[in-house]
Amino acid sequence: MHSRWVGSLLRVSVPALVVYGGLLALTWWGFMHAPSGFIPAQDKGYLLVNVQLPDAASVERTADVMRRIETIADRSKKCGVKHTVAIAGQSLKMRSDRDAMAPLSAVMDVEAVSGPVMIVRYNMYPAAPINGTPSPGISSGQALTEMNGLAGTQLPSAMHAAWTELAMLQHENGNPPYEATLAACRLRLRPIMMTSFAFIFEVVPLAVSQGAGAEMRRTLGAAVFSGMLGVTLFGIFLPPFFTMSSNCGMTARMAGS
Repeated sequence: MHSRWVGSLLRVSVPALVVYGGLLALTWWGFMHAPSGFIPAQDKGYLLVNVQLPDAASVERTADVMRRIETIADRSKKCGVKHTVAIAGQSLKMRSDRDAMAPLSAVMDVEAVSGPVMIVRYNMYPAAPINGTPSPGISSGQALTEMNGLAGTQLPSAMHAAWTELAMLQHENGNPPYEATLAACRLRLRPIMMTSFAFIFEVVPLAVSQGAGAEMRRTLGAAVFSGMLGVTLFGIFLPPFFTMSSNCGMTARMAGS
C-alpha cells in the first residue's frame, strides 16, 4: 500500500514539492513568531549533599561521616524528607601486610591510554565507512564502478569493500528513476518504521510522567512524541520526490551531454 501511495504521489511530484516548500515556510513563520525563553526553574524533588574529607582519609572515616549525615537527614523526615541514600567514595589507598596504608602504585602501574570513540561494524566485521559524491554529469553507476576500482587498488589486502543494499540495487539493476525509487521505498519502509516507532514508544513515559520535575519531562516527551510522528509520516513520503528528481536531473544532463 505504501508503494502504491508513493507511486501515485511521484506522478504529481511538482505539486508535492510545492506543498513541501509551504511546510518549510510555515516552519520558518512559526520560529519567527513563537515566543522564546529559557527553561524555567523546577523542583526536582531531591537535595544533594557532597562531603569531602582531607587527603588520605580512610574509607572507615568516610563511612562514619556519611552515617552521621544520614542521622541528621532522618531527623528531618517531619520536614518532608522521605528517604535518604548515602554513597561513600572510593579510597585510592590500601592496607599492607603490616596494617599500614600503601598506595595502589605499589602494586600496579596506572597510565592513560587512548582508543576509538566508536567502532563501526558491517556484517559483524570491523568497518570504516567511505562516502563519495559523483561529479556533475557522472551517473551513480559510474561512480560505484570507479569506487570499486579504487578500493581494489588502494585498500590493503586485509580489507574488502562492500556496499549497502540500496547502492547494490541501483548498481546491479540499473532501473529507471521511477522504478528505482519505488524499489528503494519497499526495501527501506520496514526498518524506518521499526526504528521510528521504537523511539516513539520510548518517550511515552515522559509524556505521561508524574511527580517532581514532571513539567519538564512532559514537555520534552510531548514535543519528541509529536515531532517523531510528523518526521516519520513525512519521512516515508517526501524523500522519494528528492531522490527521483535528483536521478531525473542527472539523467537529463547526461542525455544532453
